[in-house]
Amino acid sequence: AVGLDGMAMGYTAEQTADRFDISEDECNELALRENANVRTAILDGWFANEIVPIEVDGRTIEEDATPDVLTPEIIAAKKKYFVRHPKKGGKLNQFTSSQMSDGSAAIVLCNEAALKEFSWTPMARYVGGAIGTVEARYMGEGLIAAFEQYLRAQGYADGENFRFADWLAKYSKMELNTAFASVPLALMKKHGVPAEIVNVAGGATTPIGHPLGATGVRLTVTLVHLLARFNEKFGYAGACVGEGQGGGVGFENLA
Repeated sequence: AVGLDGMAMGYTAEQTADRFDISEDECNELALRENANVRTAILDGWFANEIVPIEVDGRTIEEDATPDVLTPEIIAAKKKYFVRHPKKGGKLNQFTSSQMSDGSAAIVLCNEAALKEFSWTPMARYVGGAIGTVEARYMGEGLIAAFEQYLRAQGYADGENFRFADWLAKYSKMELNTAFASVPLALMKKHGVPAEIVNVAGGATTPIGHPLGATGVRLTVTLVHLLARFNEKFGYAGACVGEGQGGGVGFENLA
């Protein structure tokens, strides 16, 4: 439940879908896209350099589970609305919500002096970060609030006038946590973010899921590896946080 409002997170995501006029079909399309993207990433070995193998019951696990192909027909046949009954206009289901998963992630963030002392070669430079807040009942929109704070901090805004086109000319990858499909879709719709730069290696609607306590770093690790893979310069990772918070970070590729 969300704070004093006593509201399940799924319902906050339904409200965001309504507030940004996001349809059930748009939510399903995002899940289909994330499924296709994560299958490509896993099968083509994109995650090999960012996964540390672990031993479990005598066997080595060195990649995430590869999901079966998701189709509109599968969603239509099996979907169960997360909060609302269909007759009440539910838009989110188990395919468009983050999956249950465990995980851990780590990064080394240091200054230039540490790089010299330990003779490390950096993958990326931390450009900056931002935190934003919204009413708890619109929890997922913390993702938008943080992103807009980042735009302001990096000089891409004049008050409430955001120069997103200028930002997009520089930034070419975004990792946005899909707590529910309506969360990234709301940011994408408000600022005109093209789908082809978002979660290109999949998102939380897939088996990657939303490992609590690890999601922010997991997004960052994937982001810096994607920038290196595609030889692109700047990227942004953001996530909503329970109770109406959100955070985001930007990185410059040095690989």
